[in-house]
Amino acid sequence: MARLSHSVTNVWVLRPAPTARKGRYFWLINHPGCKAFSTCRRFLFASPTPNGNTLPNVPPLALIERLIACALLLVALFPVFRLACTPNFRLKLRAFPGASRALTLALLGAVAGILALTLFLPNLLRPVAVATALLLIAMWWRARPSHGRARGLPPGSLALLPVGQWTNRDYYEKQAARFGPIFKASHVLKPTICVVGMDNAAALFREHADAVQPDPIPSSRFVQRGFLRYMSDPDHAAYRALFREAFSREVVEQCLPQMTDLALAGILRLANAAPTNDANPQTLGDHIHQIVFEIITAVFHGVSPDSPEFAILESTCRVADVNRAAQTPAAAVREALDRAFATIRTLGETIRRDDAAGKIPQPSFLSQLLDAKPDALDDPAILGNLVFIPMTASLDTAGMLTWAIKLLSLNPRWIERLRTPDPQSPGEPLARRVIRETLRMEQSEYLVRILSRDVRFRGHLLPKGWLLRICTRESHRNSADFVNPDTFDPDRFLTRAHRAASYAPFGLGARACLGEQLTLAIGSIFLTEMAANLDWTISSDGPDEYNGFHWCPSRRFRLKFAKRP
Repeated sequence: MARLSHSVTNVWVLRPAPTARKGRYFWLINHPGCKAFSTCRRFLFASPTPNGNTLPNVPPLALIERLIACALLLVALFPVFRLACTPNFRLKLRAFPGASRALTLALLGAVAGILALTLFLPNLLRPVAVATALLLIAMWWRARPSHGRARGLPPGSLALLPVGQWTNRDYYEKQAARFGPIFKASHVLKPTICVVGMDNAAALFREHADAVQPDPIPSSRFVQRGFLRYMSDPDHAAYRALFREAFSREVVEQCLPQMTDLALAGILRLANAAPTNDANPQTLGDHIHQIVFEIITAVFHGVSPDSPEFAILESTCRVADVNRAAQTPAAAVREALDRAFATIRTLGETIRRDDAAGKIPQPSFLSQLLDAKPDALDDPAILGNLVFIPMTASLDTAGMLTWAIKLLSLNPRWIERLRTPDPQSPGEPLARRVIRETLRMEQSEYLVRILSRDVRFRGHLLPKGWLLRICTRESHRNSADFVNPDTFDPDRFLTRAHRAASYAPFGLGARACLGEQLTLAIGSIFLTEMAANLDWTISSDGPDEYNGFHWCPSRRFRLKFAKRP
């Protein structure tokens, strides 16, 4: 037999009679779920006696105390759970699998620890809960916008694990509207100084150039001395001068016919691959990236897409992809880079032989580099940058063109204007103005640096070791510099040349991007050829998304193409 007994804790428990081995309740009593419930009840509501023979009931107040302590520990984990459940943050973690695994293990370990304390070590719950409560109070105190004002810190919240920056593209703009152009925030766990206004950023870079240092990306470790923009100041000054001479406007102009042919072939390939875009095997961004990579490789190395050298360089960029550098085995990256270095050296030998024979080599940045420094390919730092610079340039340029196409699709009157001869004017051609407006509105998002010492700037303390975020996109939406800043209007660049203090899509200071002329040339050629040869409309779309590094059009963004007669 079995009976229901009532305990002082108001919990009904099914208790078997000592002699009952069979009967209607036997299966229920011995079911694993019932046994688990009984075990949890004993640990939650009772404590063992010294002799271990009986399990007296816990007083109600002690029970309430345990439940409150357990709830407090779970509440402390809520910010971590909230951030881990944010889709855009999970996209960021894809590029950093080590951090993703660490976060998952930390969450599982914390939950397991709370359960272990509750079930097996209830006497430790009180001190742990008290320590957690004190930690939460300290976090709340630190997250106050006025925290640190006595030291001179800017206003703004240092809340740990914020989600606003991952869910709201206008997060930093709203923070600037609330706290002013210089404010503090948290980037996951890292305290960050945010600066809005290119005039403020230019002054900071000019007055404290030695304190504003680059924050290297993971792939920079594969390049001796580092990727160009992340080199130390002395190395950067020397190598930048060499690459500036190689990346000349003259080479870009000489390559314009080849760039036009490659752009046209890629655009027609795109239309043929997706005549209605419903069966498109690749996203629009993937198609554009392939076209841009072919053009940039031709300009940098003087090779065509059907050459074996191109295949090697393309495979290297797939293996050493900067967006997946943290999850790709280092040995595989170095092996791919060795193949690419050997290929570039072979291309260099061919250029030298052509020069010796009196032949004019295919115009390229590589040939220009060898003219300036004949032994350049003996330097591993130069070889590494000749692989990674085209890689990052193609990714950035493809992202820019994807945004440009979306903005044109949403404003089709500008497509018609691209198809008509641009009237003679002192300003740039319309296609270039479209690219500049795209850079202003969407593509140029931010610059990140790290502060190597304490800095006093505009009445604020910028502490050593903090990140520095230059909010470029927010700065480019200043209504004092740009009338109707949220309106797509390429003609704003028709007659007015904006100063670097108001418009700097290619960066600021000594580490500004060297590829402005190449980027504008590729963008204007691509948009001109696309408008001349294709009609297109939006077939599907969605809200802008964060891809782990930048905001971009939705993955559901699709176009329907039709070839123009």
